[in-house]
Amino acid sequence: NTNQEILDKYQAYTRVAEAHQWEGITVIECTSKMIDGNIKHSDDQRLMIRLALSCTRLKPDFLVLIAADGDYAPLVLGLREEGIRTKLITETETNMLAPELKRAVYSVDDMWDIAHRAVSRANSLIDQV
Repeated sequence: NTNQEILDKYQAYTRVAEAHQWEGITVIECTSKMIDGNIKHSDDQRLMIRLALSCTRLKPDFLVLIAADGDYAPLVLGLREEGIRTKLITETETNMLAPELKRAVYSVDDMWDIAHRAVSRANSLIDQV
């Protein structure tokens, strides 16, 4: 990944995260690490622990998870056993969604569809001001 590619991805993420926050969604960020010139996304375990603890404490009806990795399937299944349904938001066009995660969740929505709706809503609110 070049520095420009990293910057582009970060800016795209920031726009999506801000759009979700406009909709009242709490975004939990897990930082990436640079190892041998490559970005390593190794915070899945910390995120899963944090989600499990938060869900155990808060007992939400729904968890909205933005992911595609099959490593999250056991977490989602465990939350289901506790009566917590998980809505998955992912990039549906890329075919990167792990089948075991797709089977485990309550429903799947496309990340970019939601982001476009949120940005449109934010723009209409700004236009009203």
